[in-house]
Amino acid sequence: MPKVLFAMRDDGDMTEPMNIMLLSALAKRHGWTTDLVVLERDDIVDVVRRKGPDVVAFSAITGSHQELLKANTAIKNAVPSIKTVIGGPFATFSPQTIRTHPFDAVGVGECDDAWPELLRGWENNRSVDNIHNIVTKENAERVLKKTLDKQWLIKPEHLRARKVALDDLPFMDRDLIYENTGFAKRFKRTMMASRGCPKRCTYCFEHAWNGMYVGKGPILTRHSVERLCAELRELKERWDTRFIKFYDDVFPVFPNTDDEWLEEFAEVYPREVGLPFHCLVRAELVNEPDGRKLKLLKKAGIASLTMSIESGNAFARDFVLIRDMTNEDMRNSFKIARELKIHTFANTILAIPSPTLPDIHASQEEYDAQLGKIISVASEVDPHRKMKVKKLSERVQEAKTLTDDEAQRRIDIQGILLDAGVRAEPIDYDKESIWYNVDLNVSFGEFPILFPYAGTQLGEYAVRHNYFDGNYDKLHASYQTVSPLDCFTEKEKLQQQNLALLGTIVLFFAGSFHPVLNKLAKPVTRFAVDVLADLPLTSVYVRVYSVAKNYMHSSRMYPMKYSLRERAHYLWENLVLDTFKQLKKPTSHEPAWRKIFKNRNDRPGQTLGGPPSI
Repeated sequence: MPKVLFAMRDDGDMTEPMNIMLLSALAKRHGWTTDLVVLERDDIVDVVRRKGPDVVAFSAITGSHQELLKANTAIKNAVPSIKTVIGGPFATFSPQTIRTHPFDAVGVGECDDAWPELLRGWENNRSVDNIHNIVTKENAERVLKKTLDKQWLIKPEHLRARKVALDDLPFMDRDLIYENTGFAKRFKRTMMASRGCPKRCTYCFEHAWNGMYVGKGPILTRHSVERLCAELRELKERWDTRFIKFYDDVFPVFPNTDDEWLEEFAEVYPREVGLPFHCLVRAELVNEPDGRKLKLLKKAGIASLTMSIESGNAFARDFVLIRDMTNEDMRNSFKIARELKIHTFANTILAIPSPTLPDIHASQEEYDAQLGKIISVASEVDPHRKMKVKKLSERVQEAKTLTDDEAQRRIDIQGILLDAGVRAEPIDYDKESIWYNVDLNVSFGEFPILFPYAGTQLGEYAVRHNYFDGNYDKLHASYQTVSPLDCFTEKEKLQQQNLALLGTIVLFFAGSFHPVLNKLAKPVTRFAVDVLADLPLTSVYVRVYSVAKNYMHSSRMYPMKYSLRERAHYLWENLVLDTFKQLKKPTSHEPAWRKIFKNRNDRPGQTLGGPPSI
């Protein structure tokens, strides 16, 4: 039987590679056998020579793609006859990789149907150049186009429609991952109930993804509740499973579209699966006077949920990130969740390049230029913001006519800009975001640094303003480290990284249901934001952050029963992972966790353990 060897990275990702598990299941359905190689654990050329696969497959995200590209080159140099293919978000938005690296094919977009077709073509020695979603060296000139911003994308006519019948997909091949890595001992399992998100957040690939698929099927597709629970039942029977994390972009809570689905889920899931779970929603979608959707999730057995804030600053949120939700949406939804004793997680991005207030003492020319830049930034990222921009511009223009006193006029305009969320210094945006989380009593939060990714509107925005040089290959695999943007000073980057760590720590107090701890939140936050953030003590904060994070994971986000040994193992491995993510360590070729755990008694070569840093 023909064989596919999947290559994955052991870079500290705490979530099962669901892409590989699904692709493996699809390959097996069509008569192929599958195997796995972990790059940091195994010599990939040696594995390829020993196991003799017909195809080696990679799935890549931007930031961790470099090692996969190097591995492919090594394979092709050693055994050029083996077919290799790469897919995933990196490949989808960088399909020109086929021209610069020795792959035989690049998979773009959803490849549920293209993948088996590709394998059949190679198995039967047929041309694969006409398979939709597949780019080869032979068809690249025909199926790729260059956009106005010099990005290569697949032409619409070479992209098949979205996969609608998700129930037709096989259960994910979890055995491939669990039997060959340490995921067997991570008792929180991941699943997706649906695909798709219609929102326009500029830091996300979803907007660009939807743009590719215009006219090619509905944005939102779902598993039936029955099919979803059937796969989870099998998972429980085969593997020690104590918690489920649904990794949907947005769990099915959209108005009208998901009302019946959610009601059925609240009845069937607790009966058929009965495990505590976590899911991702959006605050404006569950902001209801009667809290109906959150109550249904509570009925189903939810333990915690994600409602990302992304920025506590209104200007950054409205005009740079395009979050399409109000302060009222967030305050009400977090309040309802807290009343229902549902622990909340909020992702909040720091180091967002946003304009600062004009200097009221500047020359007229300089002042007008600074003011114009604010209005320009507000309007350029997304044309749908035009009404808000118009209102802001009108308020500024009106202020200019109210007095002939230039100094007073600038003070009045300053007040209008402050009200819109424009701040004096870049770091003020980040401090405001920390306080916003504290005020909402978020149970647990992460504060990643903004990384500009190819294919996102925010990535294009950063390159357009020379905040970033466009070299995506140099991005670190983790976005929880120093900002790669050139618009911040070294001092600001230190403050940003410190706030990213301290923000999580202060939520230990703010998110607690204990009245004494909760009361300490504001003085602790004030000390952290105003004093500790300025000190060069990042390596110290990482350790405190890791302990606080892991405590909140186990007690608030993913409450599960652990033995003492399991808990110690989980805590220690996460400490090592957090050091890598935050400090870019280790710097040597061999990962720190491989050195530290080389002599452990667990399965030889297992991958890093513990729940994800969401």
